[in-house]
Amino acid sequence: PDATHYCELVFDVNSAYFDNHGGYESAKQFYEDAYQAAVQIVGGEQYILSAVMHADEINRAMTEALGREVYHYHLHVVYVPVVEKQILWSKRCKDKALVGTVKETVMQVSRSKKWASKPLLDDAGKPVLQKSGKPVLKKSYSVLQDDFFHYMRNAGYTDVERGERGSTEEHLTVTQFKVQREQER
Repeated sequence: PDATHYCELVFDVNSAYFDNHGGYESAKQFYEDAYQAAVQIVGGEQYILSAVMHADEINRAMTEALGREVYHYHLHVVYVPVVEKQILWSKRCKDKALVGTVKETVMQVSRSKKWASKPLLDDAGKPVLQKSGKPVLKKSYSVLQDDFFHYMRNAGYTDVERGERGSTEEHLTVTQFKVQREQER
């Protein structure tokens, strides 16, 4: 009953980027391209439940600095997290040569498998190991950020910069974020 049946990706870019590149029309085109990145990331458009670009917040600092309203654009993509799962022939199979081989491949809903962390590889393609001998894992969300960054660069957005690697920033609720920003102001 507590299984996650869908997930959400939020694509967010600094407000100044769109303000410097034509505002709303620029944001619309950027997020159309970002949507195509999302299609690749989630494994196909058939798994996307909704995608909405909106500007439900005004960037107060930029609005005050420029003397006009500057909106913060972002894209929400809600999707079903699916992975390929191989079903193997069991020991009960009459043809013993088939036991342990792939019987069929199905699509399985699984957030944990979709976003499993993968081993960090060295230049030779071998896993980097900790002192204990266990592999160092590259966090899946860092891989997601890399993939999105490379996709957008390849789509022609050569001035987009990737977020800070290894950041320890934590996701805040909207209320927590607004309180934090007000305290900073």
